[in-house]
Amino acid sequence: MRRLAGSALLLLMVSVVGHARAAEPESDEVALARIKAEIVKMIGPARCRNLVHCRLLPLGLDPCGRPAEYLAYSSGFTDIPALETKASEYAFVQEELLAKQPSAPGVCEPRPEPQAACIDAHCRVVQPAQ
Repeated sequence: MRRLAGSALLLLMVSVVGHARAAEPESDEVALARIKAEIVKMIGPARCRNLVHCRLLPLGLDPCGRPAEYLAYSSGFTDIPALETKASEYAFVQEELLAKQPSAPGVCEPRPEPQAACIDAHCRVVQPAQ
């Protein structure tokens, strides 16, 4: 009987600690990583039959105000409105994070935008030849 009571107490303590952790606010860095993982999952394998299906999703911002990165997705296999909503959520959290950090002046040099390509039946981000 005591062993059962001890086990019940241990489960209660684990449950309370787990709820306390769940109640803690998520840091912006953790939120960005979580949202990006959700975006990557939504995109999935980005299958394509030809280039017509491939699109680029600009994600985040660099210090110069340009997209920090691009992810390739397939218009034929992706819920585009849901993907765009999730990308907006990512941008909002990133803006919150950047607002909390001191900004350092930098030099913004032009860089070519990447292009989408259908390679081996998957949409890919490719850098243009320079």
